[in-house]
This record gives sequence, C-alpha cells and structure tokens, in this order.
Amino acid sequence: MNIPEPPQSDPKLIDEMAKGYQAAQVLYTAMDYDVFTLLEKSKTAKEVADEIGTDFEITNKFLDACVLHHMRCGLRCGG
Repeated sequence: MNIPEPPQSDPKLIDEMAKGYQAAQVLYTAMDYDVFTLLEKSKTAKEVADEIGTDFEITNKFLDACVLHHMRCGLRCGG
C-alpha cells in the first residue's frame, strides 16, 4: 500500500495568509472603533485614544499599523 507524501508547505504562502489575517484584524478593529470617522478631522493619536477610551501607546501603534497597511496596499494595489 502506497501512502502519499504530505503536501509541502510553502513558507511564502503561509506568510501571505498571516499578513492577510493581520490586515483584516486591523481593518475590523478600525471599523469597530469608528476610527475612520474620527480621522475625517485631523486628530493626534492622543486625541483618538481619549475619544475611544483606549491606551495612548496601544492606539498610537494601532494607527501606525493602519498607515503601514494602507501604504503596502497602495503600493500593491496601484493606489
């Protein structure tokens, strides 16, 4: 009886899947906290944190993640 070899995993595919999941979670959180509406007017990370009731440091990193994702998508998506 021949037992088939398990498929080889592609590290690039796994990495892309992880990045896609991370991007989806960033977008979901931004939508959940209505961050895009808050940012229609210029606000600092501190102002955003105060308005949504979150820690400044975490909010600052989160907003950085939003910008980084937008830049990556913009470069890939032609925007």
